[in-house]
Amino acid sequence: WREMAEMWVGEEALSPNGKEWVNFAGYTCVSMLLTTLASWLCLTFAPYACGSGIAEIKVMLGGFVIKKLLGAWTLVIKSLGLALVV
Repeated sequence: WREMAEMWVGEEALSPNGKEWVNFAGYTCVSMLLTTLASWLCLTFAPYACGSGIAEIKVMLGGFVIKKLLGAWTLVIKSLGLALVV
């Protein structure tokens, strides 16, 4: 296991406190990048996959038909987005 500070800066280039900040910044940047990718996928390929979907299911149970809500793209993008964000 290698820390992000060791991969990006070098093993002995930083103090222990500096390594913590580089690791924190790296973790934050990677998390933001994956979250941005998940939201872009959602907005681009399956707009119905945005959000929890509870309101849409309640509307469908009320008798309204929402096309493409239960489609394959919605399932794929929602599953991929979940894996990227968590």
